[in-house]
Amino acid sequence: MKKIKIIHINLSSGFAGAERHMIDLINHQSKDYKTYLIKSKKNTFINYSIVEKKTKIYKISNFFKRNSLRKIIQKINPDIVHTHLGDASRIMSKSWGNFKLVATCHMNYKKKHYNNHDGIILLNKTQEEIVKEQFSNKILRINLWPPSIKSKKQTKIYLLNKLNIKKKSYIFGSIGRFHYQKGFDLILKVFNKLQLKNCYLVLIGNGHTDYKKIYKNNNKIKILGHKNNPDDYLNIFNTFVFPSRWESFGLSLIEAMRKNLPIITSVNEGNKDWIKKYNVTLFNSDNEGQLKNALLKHYLKKPKKQRYNLINFQSNIIIKKINKFYKSI
Repeated sequence: MKKIKIIHINLSSGFAGAERHMIDLINHQSKDYKTYLIKSKKNTFINYSIVEKKTKIYKISNFFKRNSLRKIIQKINPDIVHTHLGDASRIMSKSWGNFKLVATCHMNYKKKHYNNHDGIILLNKTQEEIVKEQFSNKILRINLWPPSIKSKKQTKIYLLNKLNIKKKSYIFGSIGRFHYQKGFDLILKVFNKLQLKNCYLVLIGNGHTDYKKIYKNNNKIKILGHKNNPDDYLNIFNTFVFPSRWESFGLSLIEAMRKNLPIITSVNEGNKDWIKKYNVTLFNSDNEGQLKNALLKHYLKKPKKQRYNLINFQSNIIIKKINKFYKSI
């Protein structure tokens, strides 16, 4: 029986939740389908160290990328083209072949990016309210799931020594891009002012260079940049902090929950529909005073790890829904 061909397209140059979700989806789909990935040459984070070798990767430059995309798609002759993020969605054309065009809306919805699409996958209720007139019954709303772990299995003691952190220290940590949206400037500002004894802040993500210069004299702040194995670093955190100003979902929150970590999180459009069901510390987005109080509360009380019910975030169930959605549009 002929295998269905699925092309995923992501033309970003960075690596964050959207890219990690896409790669985990591709790796799962590659077991049953013929999968392809088209990415930007500038994106050095996406490679065969994290993508299963069953998937063929194509790299295109920023020059003439529309023409390059067209040639690759016509060569493969896919059944499904699945775009991720605005750039890939915006330049795709249905005239390039006889395929179904689907997008996952990882960021804020812009109607002009999705005019050619047959269906759209959404991550929160707010998105659904905005797009329902354009797509009517061609909408699938999903939860993200914690991606499969490809870990270097670095021990907690090894990482603490590597970061020059004492064994019994209290560690606040977060994972994400160093972008205004993610609120890392807020957590850095608040933590820097607190000057807590034997307490550290560890931040992981790309785009970190300018922040590292600002806080280079505070040895309690560890700004690490991109890591292929962020799951290992979650093992050293005592509390996970999620300070985003806005989100479509918040993948790293689910990853922290998988590790049973105590959590401090902003309430935003991406998590407001589900996060309040859990025993976590909430603060209003961009509220410096509330974040300060939350950090102090965790530092003083040192909450223990807890188990979170993640039954609604299971990859096998959600991926089946995505594959079924392809066939329905």
